[in-house]
Amino acid sequence: MTVGVGGKLSGISTQSDSTGTATLNTLCGFFRNGLVGVAQDSAITGAGGTITHDGGGHNPHHATVNNLTGAEAEGIFTPTIANPNRRTN
Repeated sequence: MTVGVGGKLSGISTQSDSTGTATLNTLCGFFRNGLVGVAQDSAITGAGGTITHDGGGHNPHHATVNNLTGAEAEGIFTPTIANPNRRTN
């Protein structure tokens, strides 16, 4: 991740389902974190961010978020919830 002009972040790695068929459990399967932030793509774009669905191979739901400040991203992905598919390895 990088920080650009005006504190805008680029390269925020996340999971997203552009097809509308993946469950939250599936999307959270790639995270080891105990807590995850959940948001709709429309919340990201509504705040001026962009989301690129760039998944493939072993991680078909990977996406990259750009053009949000840290505060904007925090506001979108808060509150957090317990990861329904926490990995321990």
